[in-house]
Amino acid sequence: DFIKDPKRVGSGDDASNNPVTKLFNILYANVDFKTQFDKRYTELTESGLLSTQNFNNIVDLNYKVIEEYMPYHLDKYGEISTMIEWYRNIELLKENFKERDDYFKSENSLF
Repeated sequence: DFIKDPKRVGSGDDASNNPVTKLFNILYANVDFKTQFDKRYTELTESGLLSTQNFNNIVDLNYKVIEEYMPYHLDKYGEISTMIEWYRNIELLKENFKERDDYFKSENSLF
């Protein structure tokens, strides 16, 4: 959603109040920065480095390392209540990244 619309409000949080978003928007308003950013982002995407498959590989690699520690994390912090919820969050992470990747490739692309 950030790439589609950096000022978009999402999931109840005001994204425009995020200091990183504010900094990015300030920088992105500069023509030279915008040109360099757009060019580099396009290069990375077209190279496959930012592909859905690469992202999923990274998530899966880390998922396997983290999974055995999640029950302890759930007991200690209680941010999510079950492993099923954690598994679903992993799938949502992948789905959201794929949506971003698909959006970039669409004819409605930012660039």
